[in-house]
Amino acid sequence: MKGMTRRQMIASAGLIAGAVPLSRPAIAQGKPEKLVLVGINAAIQGALVDEVGPEFERKHGIKVEFNLLPLDALSAKLRAELNAGSQGIDILQWNPDMTGWLAPHLEDHAKLLQDFGSKQPDFDWDDFMPSVKGMASYAGKLQGIPFRVTAPVLHYQKELLEAAGIAAPPTTFAELRAAALATTAAGQPGRFGLGLMGRQGAALVVSFAPYLFSAGGRFYDAATGEIFINRPEAVAALDFFGGLLSRDKVVPPEATTWEFNEIIAGGQADRYAMTVAFAPYGTLINDPSRSKTGGKWAWALAPGAESLSPST
Repeated sequence: MKGMTRRQMIASAGLIAGAVPLSRPAIAQGKPEKLVLVGINAAIQGALVDEVGPEFERKHGIKVEFNLLPLDALSAKLRAELNAGSQGIDILQWNPDMTGWLAPHLEDHAKLLQDFGSKQPDFDWDDFMPSVKGMASYAGKLQGIPFRVTAPVLHYQKELLEAAGIAAPPTTFAELRAAALATTAAGQPGRFGLGLMGRQGAALVVSFAPYLFSAGGRFYDAATGEIFINRPEAVAALDFFGGLLSRDKVVPPEATTWEFNEIIAGGQADRYAMTVAFAPYGTLINDPSRSKTGGKWAWALAPGAESLSPST
């Protein structure tokens, strides 16, 4: 693209992906020896690191160097390097909540896609749902390419629930609490009823969100900025969520240090009977080659406060 180097086009590949301005004309630039991908350090990156990167190098002769960081460290690195005009990043993984401050550094991906689409006939931007495209857009500009959008579901060990006299996965908060109490009592001292991500930061927000939404609550109005987190529905959801750990003692005490990788490791190590977490985590938790509990998990909709309706 005239007047741009490959580093001007940081193609993003994360939850959402994006691109930044650089300097030498791409037309005069030879094939690079490597591409630097900066992204999120998570167990889900296995396919990208172990399969996609090596296959890309085999096919194109270009090595992909992965620099994967915890979410907070990733955010700090991107703020520092992009604001300083760094040209050391080619591919960027980022979360939608970073869009506002990343936007000045990102190219309009709608324009990039016009060129890309003619070279990749099997890529169809119309395959993406409008709501997903919206997550990748800000201020009227497409900031990146959606990489994955995940939804939380209930992961549960079916045999443990049945052994505790529970025939079906819980569908309400009351049923979830009862199942967590029963499986905690049956599993002590090594196993608790419920796992959650309790470390302060992004993981805690993600862990609490399905309880908030299932209780009919919301964080805020994106259009007006009105705050909803202190409304009765949200307060009730937070009281229930926190009470599972503080009052009911059905959560492993070390869960206050757990983030994304730890909730997966906890399930693999049989530290809990149930968790409400991202759906793809089931693949890792249930993998017999990686998990002590491999083959024992089943899945259902996350429970709602009074019914499955708000969860759905």
